[in-house]
Amino acid sequence: MEFFIRNLGRNTTKDQVQDVLAATFQKFQIQGFDVNKTSGKPFARLTIADLPKAQKFFDHITANPILSHTPSGTTAHITMSKNAANRQLIRVLQKEEKDRGTRKERQAFAKPSEDAHLEGEYQKSLELQAIECGRWESTNNMNQFTSYHILHGNGWLARDGRTLVATINTSASKRHDVIIDFLNIISISTSSLCGKQTLTISLTLAPKIFEHERPDAIDPLNQQLQALFGSITKHTTVTRFREPGLPSSPSLVAGTCLTFRLSFRHNVLNLEKRVRMWTANQFSIGRTPEIAAVVPAKTLVDQVSELNAVVKQRNFPFHCRFQIHALWANASLSPREVQHMLPSVESMRARLGEVSTAKILQRLVLQLVPMDASTGSYNSGSEGAIEAMKQQEGFLLHTEEQAERTRTRDEVSIHRATVTPTGIYLYGPENIAANRILRQYRAHQDCFLRVLFADENEERVEFDRNFSNERVFRGRFLSMLRNGIDLAGEHFDFLVSDALPNVPHVSVKRFPRLRGLSELMPVLFRLYVTSKLDSISLPMAAVPYLSKRGNYYISPRRTTSRRHTRYATKVGNGLEDINSILTVAGAKGMLTLDSRLLGYQIRLRDSMVKFTGSPSNEIEICGMNARPLPFKLNRQIIKILEDLDISPEVMEELQERAVQRLRGSAKSAISAIEFVSHHLSNSSSGLPKLLRCLKDIGLQLNEDDFFREILGALLQIQLREIKYRSRIPVPSAVTLYGISDETGWLGEGQIFVTFVSGDSEGHLYLNGKVAVTRSPALHPGDVQVVQAVAPPENSCLWELRNCVVFSQKGTRDLPSMLSGGDLDGDLYNVIYDENLIPKKTDLPAAYTPPSPVDIGRPVTSNDMTEFFIDFMQNDQLGRIANAHQVFADESSARSPECLLLAELHSTAVDFSKSGIPVDVQRIPKTSPYRPDFMAPSPSTKVEKGIDRPATRSSAALSGTQRYRYFTSDRVLGRLYRALDEDAFFRELEEDTTSIFSLGAPNTLFEEILEWVEKRIRPDRFEVYLELATKVRDYYESNMLEIMALYATNRTTQLTEKEVFIGNIMGMSGSGSRYQREQSDYMKSRFDRDLRDIKQWMEEQTEAEADGFLCLAAACLRLFVKQTSNVGVRLASFGWFAAGLCVPQLFSESE
Repeated sequence: MEFFIRNLGRNTTKDQVQDVLAATFQKFQIQGFDVNKTSGKPFARLTIADLPKAQKFFDHITANPILSHTPSGTTAHITMSKNAANRQLIRVLQKEEKDRGTRKERQAFAKPSEDAHLEGEYQKSLELQAIECGRWESTNNMNQFTSYHILHGNGWLARDGRTLVATINTSASKRHDVIIDFLNIISISTSSLCGKQTLTISLTLAPKIFEHERPDAIDPLNQQLQALFGSITKHTTVTRFREPGLPSSPSLVAGTCLTFRLSFRHNVLNLEKRVRMWTANQFSIGRTPEIAAVVPAKTLVDQVSELNAVVKQRNFPFHCRFQIHALWANASLSPREVQHMLPSVESMRARLGEVSTAKILQRLVLQLVPMDASTGSYNSGSEGAIEAMKQQEGFLLHTEEQAERTRTRDEVSIHRATVTPTGIYLYGPENIAANRILRQYRAHQDCFLRVLFADENEERVEFDRNFSNERVFRGRFLSMLRNGIDLAGEHFDFLVSDALPNVPHVSVKRFPRLRGLSELMPVLFRLYVTSKLDSISLPMAAVPYLSKRGNYYISPRRTTSRRHTRYATKVGNGLEDINSILTVAGAKGMLTLDSRLLGYQIRLRDSMVKFTGSPSNEIEICGMNARPLPFKLNRQIIKILEDLDISPEVMEELQERAVQRLRGSAKSAISAIEFVSHHLSNSSSGLPKLLRCLKDIGLQLNEDDFFREILGALLQIQLREIKYRSRIPVPSAVTLYGISDETGWLGEGQIFVTFVSGDSEGHLYLNGKVAVTRSPALHPGDVQVVQAVAPPENSCLWELRNCVVFSQKGTRDLPSMLSGGDLDGDLYNVIYDENLIPKKTDLPAAYTPPSPVDIGRPVTSNDMTEFFIDFMQNDQLGRIANAHQVFADESSARSPECLLLAELHSTAVDFSKSGIPVDVQRIPKTSPYRPDFMAPSPSTKVEKGIDRPATRSSAALSGTQRYRYFTSDRVLGRLYRALDEDAFFRELEEDTTSIFSLGAPNTLFEEILEWVEKRIRPDRFEVYLELATKVRDYYESNMLEIMALYATNRTTQLTEKEVFIGNIMGMSGSGSRYQREQSDYMKSRFDRDLRDIKQWMEEQTEAEADGFLCLAAACLRLFVKQTSNVGVRLASFGWFAAGLCVPQLFSESE
């Protein structure tokens, strides 16, 4: 029920209205309510969720309609509203009241805080007089705060949700906010100096900085009007901008000085207790000596200039200069401290060589973390860095030989930089798969730089209605793209986006006829696309492309003779008759077999040629369908199927089966082995083969903690995919590349689906009705039902594998009906589960593709940088997809809002091709209320086995939330609530048949070593213990390096199991898209390291027939008998060593 309150003061706040109503609410036990009061308006709306209580409240106000004692001193009136209460708000209030009841039950036996009675007092803001930005540095064997910039002025410190907001008025018309997220705080300390208290906060990431402009605050006319009319004209427009740094500070300061000292104007009573309450007791509050902040003799800019001059004088090569630059740019040390290290670096270069020195420095960059108030003075700063550098010397294999070996593979070593609103952070170099350009300039790898433009947490800079990112995008980012980046004594200029963006020079003269950015950017991208194997040169013949139907085209494919297919796949992975995505010369498309072609030939369609003028005829394979991919439902497809009258019970049953399969994976060692082996089948660790051998030997795998940790982590990853992304596996469905029927046999509405199932030597095909779709699917017509048929026995279509073949006949091709798909490498989902095939379908969307923008002249480098910024700034895909979920839950995917959003999504997807951004004014505005399945997940993950740490208190950190959530009664809400993550793991612990039900004695590797020693004489592998020590030290130091390099936070580490399984778990949900991409990079890096170690071991033992086996056994014995040299025991090394010797010994014994 909604009520209307009028005659309030314009500046009365929501909290003040609630305080006035508090006594009445308590009288009627009203908890589920909401007050909506807009600043500057003299009225408010009150909504009460519980109808009987709302009726009692209505009876009360009917007799007493006047609210006395309002904050503004006016007499306010409350009446029944003429409008019906917002249905979604009512559902939000009902859910919140239910959640409060649940929390009260959990907290019933909790000890109340001794400061609970002070909570209201402690929520008040504190007055500030200065904000200093600096860092902790070691001076005269003492860690002291060094201030590099200070802001004076009137300000305040307050808590806002899970952040601390330090605000300072920097002028009459401007104020600046420094937003400090609790998740980024390393330490907090207090001190008193000259009777004034300070609060010093050290961070892992730079805070967000905002400027508020009040342009009318200094307008004399406005001041006169305010004097005459008071509050009527007092409300002014405030404009908020995201800033790349603090006002008047050098650009280097904000990104490299991550400690902020806040000076209070007055002494604060119980400051430590207040801060602990603000931060929900997450941090211990330390005390620092009463010493004034150190003012450095040289500014940060001067320190950097002096350091660069010394580095240049010592003539370090670029790969060393890059790491030296990273030591201060990544906020690990100050430039002064880095300069103090240079003699030690020079000495190391003389002893070990340049490559080894650069590698040690690279590890040092990842190992060091910024000092804070809790850092001890012993071995801190440059002295601690020098000591750590010396320790790393023993953890290298022959790095010079390793670098040479890498140059013989189809890989290149590229440095990486992340540009954020405040800093430039350096990483690498990292070995990545080569592309056409990098192969050509392999000798000049240091001239290339991969650059990511992102927010401080390396996620994309998000759009927000409440402030402008213009100064970040158009100021900082665009300036760097146009002017280049000066880095480690070199200058890098922009080349291309979405590939390897930066090289010293850029030229577009080769493509003079391209007059649109949407034409040129894909051209450059294809030159830099990464292939999966070395390129091969083949002769080609082009044929015209003739198939055209109205405004729609059958997307092209490239055909090849059998002889070429065998040659190409032999170079790849040894499989024949597969389809591949590849580029050749200026063309891109699918390469597939046409057995009617004779000899060595590949045929191209005209429409496949994206540009001409390339002198290369090298084929580069970017992807292949060596096996069919599984299909999993997602939120968009589930909603469309629900709207197409597929029963919710069908999808609930699919989810329950998936969860039961996960639960069954922990029932026995055999099921656990199958589960782990399936998910790590592509790993270079050799774990699946080792697990099968250990099972046959009769050893109990559940006796090892690390195996249980791997199993628990994989279970949680799969469980969260289901709960937080609705990624539900569908056994009777498959995901395949789409190609066109070159034979012309398929009729309209027909497809041919063929795939290899499991270990079958033959292949399967589908016959009958199937549903076909592709992701992303937002329009209700993005799911279509067609007839799968089998071609005649003599058709060459039978030569195909793992693909869906679409007909060329009909008024419109089927791929274009499915989210605007084509046959240029798109994947399609084919569902043959009868329960998921709709009885009816909607008409597909028919969007007219926008014409690419023609700028009327040849494209320049500035045009490309402008386009890149436009793309970052106008990328609305996420916003549109989220809005679609909200409106679809409210009604259906057929609603006008959802149909408009589907159209806008299509425009957003084509933005990079057309150059036409989405008109943000057309995006329907969503309410602040969202269905519960869109709520963020708890911040917790499996640690030991399936033990889960206490969830970080969301209630304590809630504060002001951006969205509020209601209980959705649609199928997505039902699926979300049906899966309780905590209950799942609790049941596994309580299940006596689960391998997690008993503790692990951790005797597995003693038993493995005993088994190995029965087959290899101990004296045979004892001679290899020295080499084994080198292998272990190198493995463990590389593991620690990867754990730091791919961590979600620059000063934290991943767990060992995350690296071993190749998946960054994050702290919530199924992780972001960026985390999933980084997981792929991490897995490739780890697999590459394992291959390098194996190859080095083979080279060291090639003189003896059983040398490799004995060295592997020595590694195993070292793991069992000796402690690690890196200071931490890494359990995965034992599994790696066992995987090198046990399978071979077991095979020989068989």
